[in-house]
Amino acid sequence: MQAMHGVNQLEDKNVRSPASATKAGKPDAATLSKRAAAQGSEASDLGAGLSDMQALLNPVAAEAYLSYKQPTLQNKIFDQLKKRQAALV
Repeated sequence: MQAMHGVNQLEDKNVRSPASATKAGKPDAATLSKRAAAQGSEASDLGAGLSDMQALLNPVAAEAYLSYKQPTLQNKIFDQLKKRQAALV
């Protein structure tokens, strides 16, 4: 080990010592909302599956028209498409 004789180890300031580490508390609401937005959500979280209770509480009439609009579709175009569908029926 003569090659290492007289060499001083550099202090690494990028490492956190475990002795001075404090236990992190619970994340606040802003952190939780950012984390949820970054992780996204599963289809089951979005209410994609309709439960029996939801069906009982929110009935749909037999003559009602059901429609689904993509979030990127403009409302004006969606209304025009609905009017054309009603005229064809």
